[in-house]
Formats: sequence, structure tokens, C-alpha cells
Amino acid sequence: MKNHDVSIFLYESAEKSKKENYKNSYISANYLNTYEVFKKIRLVNILPILKNNYDVVILIGEMRSISVWILLIFYRLTKTKSILWGHGISIHSYLKESKKLNLLRVVFHSLSNHTWLYTKNEMAIWVKYIKPKRLTVLNNTINIEEILMNKEVYDINLIKKKYGIKTEVNLIFSARFTNPCRRIDLLLDLVKSIDSSKYGFIIIGDGPLKPNFKEFNNVYDFGAVYDREVKNKLFNIADFYFQPAWLGLSVNEALAYGKMILTFERSKSIKQCVEFSYLNNKNSFVAKDLPELIYFIENIDTEKIKEYSLSARDYATQNLQMSHMTENALNSLKFLSAKEGE
Repeated sequence: MKNHDVSIFLYESAEKSKKENYKNSYISANYLNTYEVFKKIRLVNILPILKNNYDVVILIGEMRSISVWILLIFYRLTKTKSILWGHGISIHSYLKESKKLNLLRVVFHSLSNHTWLYTKNEMAIWVKYIKPKRLTVLNNTINIEEILMNKEVYDINLIKKKYGIKTEVNLIFSARFTNPCRRIDLLLDLVKSIDSSKYGFIIIGDGPLKPNFKEFNNVYDFGAVYDREVKNKLFNIADFYFQPAWLGLSVNEALAYGKMILTFERSKSIKQCVEFSYLNNKNSFVAKDLPELIYFIENIDTEKIKEYSLSARDYATQNLQMSHMTENALNSLKFLSAKEGE
């Protein structure tokens, strides 16, 4: 918005966002009436968009939205350039589509002038179908700069005492309990299977699928936390970040805090979002199953945890800052305006 005149349109209401435990932005936006048919097809009132003569329109890369298809075809007949912004792949069918993309998805993206992808992994898949100059990797992220710039040194023992955390080693989980694909059952399995006198679990998040953690004396439930100072302290207490599945932007936050990621391999039963590709053998441990994960946690020493921590923060600093993401986006807009994106 510092570089271009921008209009923002939303297809979900503020009320719906609040119900799903999102904190709504202060940014001014226009709400578009939207309808879902059998929870399969999305219809959006696009007339407010068509009333304006935009140079570039950035659209959600969602194939089930008939309205996006209409806009893509319409803008093909005008001077307005279109950008599709999305995963570029089905999260639910990632293993299958990583080998061969859905033909309908290829047609969908071919209608746009340009595509913004989240990570390099999807770029490697898409170059087989679309010319690289029509693709941009944004390195999808959140504003981790405020985490990286925080130089405050915390007295961990003092913070643990303040929040009543008595366990020696602690894992932190920070995500909404709104998606069954996050496999909270596996989180509970780990809580039940590991030594409760030594290992604790710090829980940040709320939602309709949240289990009752009160029966576990080593689970410290803080609910939804948006206060950055509180989050700073809770993440500093933690030794690991653990989320069994559906790893998304929570990875970026955890890595910025210098927390190694613990999770499970992507499989038919374990869905992982595209940010899963930010994990490597220096900043995370990806287990095949629960016994392997427990063995790793119980046998890693303090010095090794520190090594992972430094690598995690370094990766976030080098790759996941918001300034990098916005720069990638702005460069692609310059490319389009120069009429080189065709």
C-alpha cells in the first residue's frame, strides 16, 4: 500500500472470522457477499470489483470459487493483468499432485497472467507446466521481524514460576483448534505417553475442537494469546515447538523464536501445509511415528537443542522475514507492469 493504490476485498465476514478464532485486522476492506453451495462451490458477488478499472487484480488461487474463474476469463479479454495467489497445489492431495498436478488446476492457473506461490517446492512442480517467468515464489510468512528484533533477556526460572510451569523440559503448541487435520489426537497421545514429571506442554490456541486438558497436570493451557509480550515469554520457556500435522505459518513463528520443530512425516493420514518445506535436518525433527518421536525427545541433550535453536532462528532470519516476501511481490508487479509477464 506504500507503493500502489490498493483496494482490498474480503469474501468472509468479520463475524465468521471471529467465530473461527481469528483476530481481525484494522485495515479497511470491502466485504463481498458470498455463498457456498454444498460446501463445495463458492460464489462471490464480483460486481464491486468489475466496477473499477484496475491495472492488476490479485485473486485467491481457489479452484472451487466459480467467481474467480469468471474473473480470470473476463480479464483475459481486457488490459487488466491477473495474479493467482495460493498454494498452487491441494494440501489434501499433496503427495499425489506433487507427482502430477490436477489438469483442471493447470488450466486454472494458465488463465492468469502470473502466479504467486508460497514456497520453492511448489515452484519446482509448476515449472513443468508454466514458464518460470510467470511464477513468483513469495516465501509465505507473517511479521516475524518484531520477534527477531526483541533483544530482551528473560529469566526462564522466574517466568516458569510466574506461569506455574514446573516441568524441566517443555514443548509448545500454538495453533487454532478448528481443523481436524491438525491431528490433536496425536498431541494427546504424546502427552499420555511421555514422562509427565519431566516433560510439559504449553498450549496456545482455542477453537471448537479443543480437548479438555484439565486432566493432565503437565499441560499448561493459555487459550488464545495475541499479546506479543506474553507469547515472547511462553516461547522462551519452551525447548521445542510441537505440532503433529497441518503445519502452516506457526512454523515461521516458532523458527523466529529459535524453537526447533517436532512433527510427523507427510503421509495420507498426516496432512502438512506448504510451509512444511521450511523444515530441514538442522532446524527440526520429522518423525515417522510416535515411538521415534518419543525416543528423540528423551535422548537429545541440551547442547544439541541449542544447535537446533540457533539454526532455526538463522533460517527464519535468512528466509522468512516479511520484507523478503513483500519485495518478491513488488518485483513481480513491476514485471507485469512492464508487460513482460506474458
